[in-house]
Amino acid sequence: MFLTLLLLAQVTSGNSALGVADSAIITSLVQEGTVICSTASGPAPCKNAYDPGMQGVITKNPAVSFQPVGGQTNTNVYSIMASGKAYVLVTSVNGTIKDGDYLTSSKTIGVAQKSTKNGYVLGEALEDYTDTDRSKTGLIQMTVAPRPLILNEGALANVYQIVREGVDNLFLTPFAMLKYVVAGIVLIATVIFGLINFGKVVKGGVEAIGRNPLAKGTIQFNIFVNVLLSIVIIAGGVGVAYLILIV
Repeated sequence: MFLTLLLLAQVTSGNSALGVADSAIITSLVQEGTVICSTASGPAPCKNAYDPGMQGVITKNPAVSFQPVGGQTNTNVYSIMASGKAYVLVTSVNGTIKDGDYLTSSKTIGVAQKSTKNGYVLGEALEDYTDTDRSKTGLIQMTVAPRPLILNEGALANVYQIVREGVDNLFLTPFAMLKYVVAGIVLIATVIFGLINFGKVVKGGVEAIGRNPLAKGTIQFNIFVNVLLSIVIIAGGVGVAYLILIV
């Protein structure tokens, strides 16, 4: 069965979004600027911070949008801006926002916050938001571009951060869940292999020195090389797992 889509274009004004928006049926209560995530039951307002399922933001006045035929009469069909400029609901719960700051989802349903650590972001702010009242929300313009982002260097810390955010979000898409499973298998397998190799090398080196004390220097050098190889294997596993997560 083919899904027929209508391409709608309009003259932008006011709080218009600049870019191409997709459309989806959303049964939850949403408004202009609501941050939308993919869930097991379909698109819905995000409710977790740094949610890896971030799709985009609700816009009621996109420059161009794709809608299913007959969607104009369905009150539950909304335009979702996944790439481009749009207005987004924000809160200062994670600090006030400056032009150029990265934004991400927050625990306030459907509202974005300032991103201050490694994880998934929604995009970059194009305006300041200086209201320090954390109970309030505001509407500012941003560049929407959902993606994982490294704010702090360190591969191991980055893997830990992204995995923790994934565990915190219970409703992952099947593809996202598959990435976590594959990355976990790769990481665990390489760590186990590296530790087994390390144990064998140390044990064999001690036995060799006991049998031939005169070759102690050469044996110690071989032990050092193999221990270094074990460390490289483990580091490589961490790197591969991280690359799997951010793709």
